[in-house]
Amino acid sequence: MALAHLEPAEGADHARVEIHLRRAAEAAEGPALEDGAGPWDVLLPGLERRDLEVAIRRVCDLGNAPLARRLCAAERRRSLHLPVSTAPAPFTAAVAAEHRHRFEARYLRGVVGDGEFAAWASLRDAELAAEWPLRAPRVGEARLEFRVFEDWMVGFLVLPSNDVRMHRWSVGRVAVGRAVAELRGWLKSADDPRRLLRASAALHDLVWAPFEADLRDVGRVLVAPDGPLCGLPFATLWRDRFVAERHDVAVVRPAPPPAFAEPSPVAPRVALVVGEATARDLELGTLCGEQGWFLGIDTRMGEDLSPERLLETLGGARVVQLVGEIDAGPMLALADGQPALPVERVACALGAGGAVCVVLCGPVEGANGRAAIGGLLAGARGGVLARHVALDDDGGMLLRFLAGAAAATGPWPLVEALGEARRAAISADLSPATWGAYELYLADGV
Repeated sequence: MALAHLEPAEGADHARVEIHLRRAAEAAEGPALEDGAGPWDVLLPGLERRDLEVAIRRVCDLGNAPLARRLCAAERRRSLHLPVSTAPAPFTAAVAAEHRHRFEARYLRGVVGDGEFAAWASLRDAELAAEWPLRAPRVGEARLEFRVFEDWMVGFLVLPSNDVRMHRWSVGRVAVGRAVAELRGWLKSADDPRRLLRASAALHDLVWAPFEADLRDVGRVLVAPDGPLCGLPFATLWRDRFVAERHDVAVVRPAPPPAFAEPSPVAPRVALVVGEATARDLELGTLCGEQGWFLGIDTRMGEDLSPERLLETLGGARVVQLVGEIDAGPMLALADGQPALPVERVACALGAGGAVCVVLCGPVEGANGRAAIGGLLAGARGGVLARHVALDDDGGMLLRFLAGAAAATGPWPLVEALGEARRAAISADLSPATWGAYELYLADGV
């Protein structure tokens, strides 16, 4: 498909190419088939050198922002190595082999086959998902999505009318990564506010300013970052005011299928601290009692976190705060003397127990941290609040968020709670190094 865009204009059937590009996007937008087992990614070329960058660049050149956006969303999902859908394994293998055989024959050897592969009949009859996960934003909301390549990047602003604004930059992965690393360095050290604001303003002018005029009447912005932009705390971008002062900002990212049934009930307003909790972690108890935010708070540590007791341990709490280290796998080391737990198992237990918000204390850093967030999203009906920096004192930032999030049964109260907590912190003259350490993540498709 990508190679087809390199063919001379007189020899290319661009309408047919676009049909196949749309199929590629649909294959990676989320579950396209119902129940089954095993990864299913048969409509996208398997070799890395035949990715969709060429096609995306050409579609951008043609000004087709909606299709370019869908292809970029497909590539973001693929880059996280998530299964794009499911189907029986023998069917998957047969269709994948046939598709790649035909692709190579047509575009590498110039041989055009005829007839239809028998397995496509089963695919045609499959019941497709009713809704594309990348839904249109609601009134007062916008989505800001990015795809970063080696020497260029593209961004899309999607408005409630489902209009798509597109912007391209001639800067790529290295330059963007350097700018993000500089800002994160000043946020982490917090020892030179002027340089911090200068680095923040530079990134604001790069990635936010091109869309700012269209965001004037938008209260909530969901950001789908890519590459080095995954490390950028968008709420801390600054030009006269912080982005957090104008908008409630949350990050959306592809995630595994939910580990809970859609109509299943949420847990009661109980908070749970899991792991070797410190006195500061137990400050959550101040939100119980007369104020009425939480009905109660409990702690779990030691043998309660053994793999055999995990399901029972994590059940019945609406907010679950995980205190522990994140290891490769990803794994969560939550208790001394107990083995680290696979994130997938923790997510399943959280999903079965009715959790709405998961607080991942971390600090949540690097590839392991991002993988842990993605895995835990499957078990949270609302989202995952991640703390990216170890803080001696967050000025009450987490408690303010949790007070607003206690009654949440889905993602939007969490987004509003974090927005209000950020604005309160800014009004109290807290450094962006403090309130910017927290980020809320939602599963894409919310």
